[in-house]
Amino acid sequence: MATPSAPELQIRPFRPTDESAVITLWQHCDLVRPWNNPQRDIQRKLAVQPELFFVAEMGSALVGTVMCGY
Repeated sequence: MATPSAPELQIRPFRPTDESAVITLWQHCDLVRPWNNPQRDIQRKLAVQPELFFVAEMGSALVGTVMCGY
């Protein structure tokens, strides 16, 4: 009997349509601080080296993010 395979982890560049899911993930991981506005953090990253902002998906779920600095 074949076992169902788990969805693969996919890493890809951030897309503007990911913003809500990214912020929700950050909130669930307790990464959002009162003095930081996550929407503004995302906009700042998109203004400087947006190609260094990645998301990780497993199936249709967004499960991780990476913002590389300079």
